[in-house]
Amino acid sequence: MRTIFAPGGRRDTFLGGCALRTLRIGGLWHYSARNAPADGPLWNLLLCALCWVGGGAELGDVLHRAIGWSQVSRKSLFCILAVLFVGAAAYHAVAFFAPASGIGGTHWRHGCFIAIDLLCAWLILRRPRWFVWAFGLLTLETLWSHGSHAWKSWRVDGRLDWLSFAVLIVVPCTMALLIRDARDRRSRPMN
Repeated sequence: MRTIFAPGGRRDTFLGGCALRTLRIGGLWHYSARNAPADGPLWNLLLCALCWVGGGAELGDVLHRAIGWSQVSRKSLFCILAVLFVGAAAYHAVAFFAPASGIGGTHWRHGCFIAIDLLCAWLILRRPRWFVWAFGLLTLETLWSHGSHAWKSWRVDGRLDWLSFAVLIVVPCTMALLIRDARDRRSRPMN
């Protein structure tokens, strides 16, 4: 089944062949498929409200199939990572403002990481040149602190610390994406 009828497309498509007009529902935009690539990424359309972007996301004649990670745009991926860092800041805020919540760690550490995580979320969206080096230091600190905590939880308590495990996956992957992004930006010709 095709999703949208684009001018010049098949007549047996969605809504009996009439082109869809621009429609906004709670921040989610739907665009007509004029001049859209046949297999354009859907993530921009699905995440435009989340990533604070408006135009440019199009939904073309796309056959029903799973969306692979290779189709996710770089901008959308960094938006998702920024949201994860805001979530980490919220976690540290709970530990900071409600010490009885049972979240371990010192009060000052959680206060620092509220600021660090919010700053990282903002800088992930901006990605200045120097940020790769600063995030590299944060990655080393994360591997040391969450890695040692996860190891101690496993060896002493015999349990897997899922939160540390998730952080140990997300932060190095973010570092790898930032390195690749910086390399790609450096290799682009200046206009």
